[in-house]
Amino acid sequence: MAELVDAPDLGSGAERCAGSSPVPGTTTLAVSSTTNIMEELKQRLAALGLSPEQVDSALQTIAGFVKEKLPENYQPMVDDLLEGRTPDLSQLAGGLLGRFFK
Repeated sequence: MAELVDAPDLGSGAERCAGSSPVPGTTTLAVSSTTNIMEELKQRLAALGLSPEQVDSALQTIAGFVKEKLPENYQPMVDDLLEGRTPDLSQLAGGLLGRFFK
């Protein structure tokens, strides 16, 4: 019979140490990454042959569609993303996130 002392612990191994960097597979949302995502999306749309005006129009159409599907108080988050800003996520989950992440 194995003793509890012989059981491996959960997570102190060096292969699990990530330091100050996010663990692979996690997603962080920062202003620079939001801006990069929007720029990448614009580049991909332009690569399809859309003019800059068509790219902007496509993004506005998509944003309008998404905003129609969201509750009114979440709609400004879509505008923030389109403008490359990190949206205020404190309203998500009925404001629950804002209580923990101030």
